Amino acid sequence: NNEKFREKWAEELKLQQENTGDPDPFTARDRSAGKRCILVIDHYVPTWDKDAGSRTTYQYIKLFLKQGFNVKFLGDNFLHEEPYTGELEQLGVEVLYGEEYRLGILDWIKKNAAHIDIAYLNRPHVAVKYIDFIKDNTDIRCIYYGHDLHFLRLEREYELTDDIKIKREADYWKSVELSVMDRADAVYYPSETEIEAIKELRPDIYAKAITAYVWDEFRDPDEDNMDRKDLLFVGGFAHPPNEDGILWFAREIFPGIKKEIPDIRLKVAGSHVTE
Repeated sequence: NNEKFREKWAEELKLQQENTGDPDPFTARDRSAGKRCILVIDHYVPTWDKDAGSRTTYQYIKLFLKQGFNVKFLGDNFLHEEPYTGELEQLGVEVLYGEEYRLGILDWIKKNAAHIDIAYLNRPHVAVKYIDFIKDNTDIRCIYYGHDLHFLRLEREYELTDDIKIKREADYWKSVELSVMDRADAVYYPSETEIEAIKELRPDIYAKAITAYVWDEFRDPDEDNMDRKDLLFVGGFAHPPNEDGILWFAREIFPGIKKEIPDIRLKVAGSHVTE
């Protein structure tokens, strides 16, 4: 039935992977021939309902898919975490997880480098593990998205605490972050404040601020907005500045607000809330 099959499905077969006698599973298995490929690297599969960094990565993955990219995701812990891994796979993303990838990920990148156009690296402690290998062994272009400037945050903490350990940690992260930026083809952060700090240190680095979250559509605002009241703080508490910020607000600012508006309430929402 070979001839019958090819005759019946001739038009459909034209759209499939070209059969050259040397099958290429990288593009054939997900029908991505002709698509540009982007490898997204982060610390773990984005837990999009728990922290802002994950939400940003998740939204940009959806943007890449909408733009027609073949998206591969590499979580540096190589774990299969549900429902988040399944969520990406249902979108059409191949998630690289398991012991085989963990032990051989650099070989996998080098073997498939001809098919990968862009590596989108997140966070300094993750990006620093991969960027030198990618730049030295492949022609893949590297985008670095830092989420926040670790050294700037730590320098501000040192100014408040005068703790020399924090100063040393800030200096360490400054060297790591700048080394990653030096090798990246483009550097992005979510705020102009961070870009200004980078430009002061290294005006030669190509760095820009981009929007943290991207949505395709927005709900219409409620008609009863004027009836709203109270205050809401949203933050993931695995990120220390969020805890520090809300405690400062609750102790230093909120009592003054309560004097003026006695019945107002402050609602705190977020994952990993500490005692």
